[in-house]
Amino acid sequence: MIEGLVAAAAKIQSASDSLLRPEAIPLLDRTVWGATGALYKVLDYPKTLADIQGARFIYLYEGTRLVGFRLLVPKAVRWKQNSYAACYHSLFIIDKKEQGKGYGKMLAEATLKDAQSSMQKQGLLYAFTEVGNVRSFHIKEAQGYRPIGRFFTTAFSRFFPKVSPEVRRLDVRERTAMVERLYARYADHGLADFEYSLQPQHYFVLCQGSEIVAGVQAELQSWVIQELEGVGGKVALKILPHIPLVRGLFNPLDFKFLRFGNLFFKDNQAEKAHVLLESILAMHGVKTAMGFMDKKSPLYRAFRKAGSLGPLNALTETPVDVHAYFKEIPENDIHALQSLPLSISATDV
Repeated sequence: MIEGLVAAAAKIQSASDSLLRPEAIPLLDRTVWGATGALYKVLDYPKTLADIQGARFIYLYEGTRLVGFRLLVPKAVRWKQNSYAACYHSLFIIDKKEQGKGYGKMLAEATLKDAQSSMQKQGLLYAFTEVGNVRSFHIKEAQGYRPIGRFFTTAFSRFFPKVSPEVRRLDVRERTAMVERLYARYADHGLADFEYSLQPQHYFVLCQGSEIVAGVQAELQSWVIQELEGVGGKVALKILPHIPLVRGLFNPLDFKFLRFGNLFFKDNQAEKAHVLLESILAMHGVKTAMGFMDKKSPLYRAFRKAGSLGPLNALTETPVDVHAYFKEIPENDIHALQSLPLSISATDV
């Protein structure tokens, strides 16, 4: 009864612009992410969010006090020659002091309602859930979300990365052609959104002559790791920051890395993707890159087979489930999506 009374006093507000409200930033900065394996804070989140086109924030207030908010990103996704309106949602934040009062359910319901309205006739709303985050899983299940796949955090690292002279930044005039290359390369994947997600300012290519043979989108991220699983994790948090060589790959107190996605390479040239990633590590002055990849993907298998991903990958392969709510999409199209490897967007956070 108390939960219902508290929730009834709250008010949902939706902002149609991509700007974070000032009162949301402290709440975002205080939030600790992760459910199993690692707990971490993300630094400079507002900078990352500023690059996301068309983002909307759904805010939950009690009176004039912000108690939570959520990010909603409208886009279009493709699979099996189908193109559907879609909304990706993330950053499900409820102030820690206000949890357990029904606010999370209110915010989840408001997100679903907002997304359904923006999709009009057909579409899907999807989100990521770390394996082990039981609370988030149950909320989605109760709302009618269905599992569509799983991906893993994939780390690529080099102790001494070097720049290849064949690597350069994508020219903005090449964007359309690069989008077409990516759609062709991921034709047998689900959730492809390259027209929306490819950002030339963060995209790098490796060329042989005038031909692009590999490409990847990468953006600098900074985390602070607060907890690692198990006794070994606790020891690692204390020891790793004091070992110079290892600290360059993974310093939990100041973990700077490249977040990569929209990976492309031509057939039988996956090793060029390794050269490309190593080069952009050197260009950004970091030694580790992390991306989201589906192990069912033939591109993932070719990428793994082409060479070593480095010593960090075995420690960071966190599994993440993808769930979707479907609105008026035929069952055969849903089943087709569930059977495909997923393309995980370079801009989904």
